[in-house]
Amino acid sequence: MSTLLSRKVGNCFDKDIQVRFFKGTLHDRDIHWYMNNDNSGRIWIEKIVFADAAANSYGTPSQVIDSGLLTNKPLEYKVQTAALKKGREKSDFNETYDDISPLIDQLLPVKRYREAFKIVRN
Repeated sequence: MSTLLSRKVGNCFDKDIQVRFFKGTLHDRDIHWYMNNDNSGRIWIEKIVFADAAANSYGTPSQVIDSGLLTNKPLEYKVQTAALKKGREKSDFNETYDDISPLIDQLLPVKRYREAFKIVRN
């Protein structure tokens, strides 16, 4: 995903995606939000994890949060966006992907992140 959202400079991708970490609570347990944004002002939630979840033998958290739509990336395959309301959540990005940032922007955590860091959409 980051190769689609980052600018290419020569043979490398620019480091233009900002990653921030937030603490929160869910059902009286501490959680960590990993939030991203790019230079275009698109915001997405990378992952949400329980702060106290131990790693399993694969090195991943032993407990996961099923965060559903919260962790959708701003670009989605066109074939998977047919259920989104045309004209509001969908915009043309290219032949393969749709930019669903307007839909993600409606999520309260994303609104709060945008306000906290004064991120403006280009």
